[in-house]
Amino acid sequence: ADSLPEQIHCRYELPSNETMNETNKNEKIQYPQRPFGTRNNRKVKLPILGFPSVALARLPFSTDQATADAAVRHAVEELGLRYFDVAPEYGDGVAQERLGPALKPYRNDVFLAAKTMYRDASGALADFENSLRALQTDRLDLYQ
Repeated sequence: ADSLPEQIHCRYELPSNETMNETNKNEKIQYPQRPFGTRNNRKVKLPILGFPSVALARLPFSTDQATADAAVRHAVEELGLRYFDVAPEYGDGVAQERLGPALKPYRNDVFLAAKTMYRDASGALADFENSLRALQTDRLDLYQ
């Protein structure tokens, strides 16, 4: 898939086709970044533009993993996105279940954040473990 599937709607204005044609095809789009501090003093810079994973939950068919894969591939390889944010509440977990397999080939090259709605430790821990399982990963870069 050379372009974003029709079912994925991006809220951000992307460069026009004319602008993209003028750009060297091998040149990656560079988005502005901002510093992000961590508790272990790891210095991370995150792009200001992230992937809207809630859109994966809104695909019309439960068999739309291929569309999710194409959208993530487009985001990483063509748009240069490196920040992915997801929550179990996005489509009752559907976004996580689609994002996980789609993100697998890029997992070491992206920053993955997940959210929880729980405000107590046991609920948040259970939600965290479910997110890891649904995302098919052994770690999150940010849990909020």
